[in-house]
Amino acid sequence: MKFSIGEKVVIGKDVIGTVEQVEERKFYYKDGRESSTYKYLVQYEEPWKKDWYAEDKIEHYLNDEISVNKVLINVNLLCNLPLAKQLKYENDQLEETKKRIQG
Repeated sequence: MKFSIGEKVVIGKDVIGTVEQVEERKFYYKDGRESSTYKYLVQYEEPWKKDWYAEDKIEHYLNDEISVNKVLINVNLLCNLPLAKQLKYENDQLEETKKRIQG
């Protein structure tokens, strides 16, 4: 289970809510292995709105000050160091080109 009851979460870019319920669905592979999927009932900050979401549609809430998208990109880059190094190299090349053009 990725999220806990009472945990603040983010749906999409900026909708903040709290996990109210968790539903687990178990399934079994032909070879006997067991696995589970979860869905979460999220109560929005507006008290009259709530809906069910699959795990891949929800992100952990960090805080209001941090751009959620920026944090997710940073986390993805930390998980993928070769990509981060390539992006830094390309950014450095771009900066050098700008300096050469400006004289």
